[in-house]
Amino acid sequence: MNSKAEVQPNPIAPLSANNHNDEDEINLAELFSVLWDSKWLISIIAALSFFFGYAYTHIATPIYTINSLIQIPNKSSSGALAGLSLLGANFGTQNPIQSEMTIITSRKVIEHIVDKMRLDIVAIPHYLPLLGASMARRHEDAEEGIAAPPFNLAFYNLKRYAWGGEKITVDTLDIPTKYLGKGFILIAEEPGFYRIIDPTEDRKTILEGQVGQTFSYIDDAGTWTVLVSELNARPGTEFILTRNKKLQAIQSLQSQVTIDGKKGQDLIELSLQGSKPKYLLDLLTAIIDKYLAVNEELSSLSGDEKTLEFFHNELKDVKARLNIAETRRKNFNLKHRAVDLSSQTSALVQRIAELENSIFSMQQKREELIRRFTPAHPTIATLDTQIASTKRLLAKLNRKTTKLPKAQQELVNIERDIAIANKLYATIVENLQKMEAAKATSGGSARVIDPPMLPIKPIKPKKKLILAVSMVVGLFLGIFLAFIRNLFTKIKNPNFIETRFGIPVYAAVPYSKAQKRLTRRGKAPILAAIRPDEAIVSLRYLRNSLFLTVKEAQNNIILVTSSRAGTGKSFVSINLATLLANADKQVLIIDANLHHSSIHQYFGVKSEPGLLDVITDSVPLEEAIHSNPLETISLDVLTSGKIVPNASDLLLHEQFSDLLDQFSKEYDYIIIDAPPILTTTDTAILSSLAGTTLMVLKTNMHSVSEIEDSFKQLNQVGIKPHSIVFNQVDLKKYGKKYT
Repeated sequence: MNSKAEVQPNPIAPLSANNHNDEDEINLAELFSVLWDSKWLISIIAALSFFFGYAYTHIATPIYTINSLIQIPNKSSSGALAGLSLLGANFGTQNPIQSEMTIITSRKVIEHIVDKMRLDIVAIPHYLPLLGASMARRHEDAEEGIAAPPFNLAFYNLKRYAWGGEKITVDTLDIPTKYLGKGFILIAEEPGFYRIIDPTEDRKTILEGQVGQTFSYIDDAGTWTVLVSELNARPGTEFILTRNKKLQAIQSLQSQVTIDGKKGQDLIELSLQGSKPKYLLDLLTAIIDKYLAVNEELSSLSGDEKTLEFFHNELKDVKARLNIAETRRKNFNLKHRAVDLSSQTSALVQRIAELENSIFSMQQKREELIRRFTPAHPTIATLDTQIASTKRLLAKLNRKTTKLPKAQQELVNIERDIAIANKLYATIVENLQKMEAAKATSGGSARVIDPPMLPIKPIKPKKKLILAVSMVVGLFLGIFLAFIRNLFTKIKNPNFIETRFGIPVYAAVPYSKAQKRLTRRGKAPILAAIRPDEAIVSLRYLRNSLFLTVKEAQNNIILVTSSRAGTGKSFVSINLATLLANADKQVLIIDANLHHSSIHQYFGVKSEPGLLDVITDSVPLEEAIHSNPLETISLDVLTSGKIVPNASDLLLHEQFSDLLDQFSKEYDYIIIDAPPILTTTDTAILSSLAGTTLMVLKTNMHSVSEIEDSFKQLNQVGIKPHSIVFNQVDLKKYGKKYT
């Protein structure tokens, strides 16, 4: 045994946060330990999250969707100009679906709906914030008439809120322009009467009126005109009344309408979302009806009377030209019996006739397009280019006819006029037949395939999904908070100490109620000597473990220390010494806590003379040691002695280490009650002389960093604690394996 206080520490590896080989296993154990310690926190947060999710599904306003399917047949093969188009794909094609989608949300359609349904007037019941709308909705679902306030609070006027069943219809609300968009309050008075107030001007009354009658009011800002056609509410119930700008109402409705053109199909799906399914049904039905009316109006161009009249007049002119041309040919044949056209000349005549007819058709097409587009439109520009090109080709062919003999030129002109007239006549007749047929079946080309219907259930909130998500979020939040709390809270679990620092916990000592009761009576008893309880049972386990530990140690000196004061270190030292003495061992307990000695109080002896007196040779050793103060067991006590300014320096004297050598030979066990590691350097000196070092920790008192600092202090002198004693532990949770 090294008996010198100046002993050089043996170098050992610094304490690691994890001394096991299987790091993954240790990490999992730590994680599980943290989660298990916080199981109630995680459960409570998960339950709260689930509760809030459940409450949201009942408070949130249900959102319904209502839709309709409309077919838009391709118009490229119908209409007045279908037969006139000889240009085929050269014109370029329009997307009819996209055009109709634009028409549906055009101001021509939407403005009509806003005016018809007075969507620029907003009149809604004033509900209690947060819960009022949900309570009113449940009452309305039960169809129980007008609801009264469910409770009455003297300090809060609940009668002004709507609680379910209230109805209001405002047909007219003409107000000065400066008040557009501002909310007013309409208060239901006695049955059939109401008044409107301005909430921003000390609830000033603006107008008082009667349901079903138009009332006007003139102030400095202008004229107010109000017509409330329906009001069903308890007297005192408030409604929020707003008149928005018409353009704002139009844009709002345009944004609400969802239009989906089915790709590759001639179908359009219209849908609306909102909280009132009956209102949505009426609104979507009105939009579809107005759109169909507009579609019919635009489609009626195919049977336009002026167009029909134009083609009838053209037909008469072409027929007259044909008759004149045939008369000319008859006269020519009588005059020139031997003149005939070659096959090549006949083909030239037919080609000229075709070009003339093509020019006529393109010109008619241009007249139709000019009604819808400006002359600079790409389609019209393309058409003009094709007309000019065709005319140049026609002029070239006409020049060829001038090279023929005079008689043949005259015959070519006659045949050309007849051919042109015949083709034009056939084209006009065909188009007239199509136009007459279109007129006979006049009506919009759009058709409603699936009319709007009331939805069965709302699409939002998705209750099952919300409940599942809220539970998962609650669990994750609980786990997150558990780890956050673990970073800032004190250590409670002895298993965590073993796992984190790789040092065994020899005993988990429960809180001793008996010790507390006896101490409250003014005594400082040794519990192991008078009344064993669960704490002493745990210390017996520690004693039995130490038998083998001390055998393998360099000496029989056991140092008991802690990281700070208040851990119960002296309680452990005294009772451990008593239990060792009860096992028929010669035991000496030394109070080395020179600045805060307390051992003498438990044994009922004086603190002086003691250890320091022996080291300084003030008194003989025999006078300083208190032999068998408990009488029944072989336990001697060496108190701290008279405190001197350089008390810590005295522990470095060779006389002190020699004294410990002497005690080690005379006693079976020497228990040194040392001061806390972090408060003085004494413990580092003492630990270098002890064969076994016990660290006493108290549950819910130490942070990880504090324990690490304590171990580092010992590590600097080459000492590693042999075991941990975890004091005041809840054995039901953590200490079963240590008892």
